[in-house]
Amino acid sequence: FQTHRNVILFEKTSTANVGHQLNMYSQRQYYAEVTYTNTSELLELIHQYADVLTHQIQKKEQARLQKRIALAKELDGIYQKHGTYLPIPKRFSMVLDTTNFSWLEYSPKKNEIIEGVFIYTLPFETIFSTFPLLKARDSVLQLYVPGELEGSYMATEAQYSPWVRYEEGDSNVVLEIKSQWKMQNAFMGGPFVSKFLLDSASQSITVVEAFLFNPGKNKRDHMQQLQLIVDGAKKQISN
Repeated sequence: FQTHRNVILFEKTSTANVGHQLNMYSQRQYYAEVTYTNTSELLELIHQYADVLTHQIQKKEQARLQKRIALAKELDGIYQKHGTYLPIPKRFSMVLDTTNFSWLEYSPKKNEIIEGVFIYTLPFETIFSTFPLLKARDSVLQLYVPGELEGSYMATEAQYSPWVRYEEGDSNVVLEIKSQWKMQNAFMGGPFVSKFLLDSASQSITVVEAFLFNPGKNKRDHMQQLQLIVDGAKKQISN
């Protein structure tokens, strides 16, 4: 196991402890060791440290992926228009670019896969909570993301409860939502992650979103890469 990228070792000993370090047995490896004296103690340690260990592994995986991604150039116009920078891989190409909505996509002809990124703005008056934002999202996507069938368009799949993360700063608030999308009145769907950036200074709500269509395949690696794009979204400071 010493050559694995990430290692968590559980060992029954005379003491209880959780420790971790980098590059234990190989370069860029995250290694954690959990020692426990009995089963109930092990369960308590897992409950207490699961989020910390998961976060550390995700950080390492993100750093590894970032080094492998070649970023697209000549997108300054998109960044300036939306006041937001994104680390867009160069494999993506523009599908639609309007005053309020930009859509980039990677969709190779030989594979049934679509990786998409949206950047758009919402009215600052939009209620900044999960379901009003998702409702506003669906209104925007109905306008700009039609399906192949007449009357079809991308929308949020209401049958799934969204995962939500809320973060507040000095002049901005971030709401991240993960859920499933569907093509209304058609047969397509998949996971998506949206990041809503409320900036009080500029009186704006910017949305950065990534979605995946990859039917019947494992979506983990693709969503990790799309998550990097969303996580890398940064509001630009106007001069």
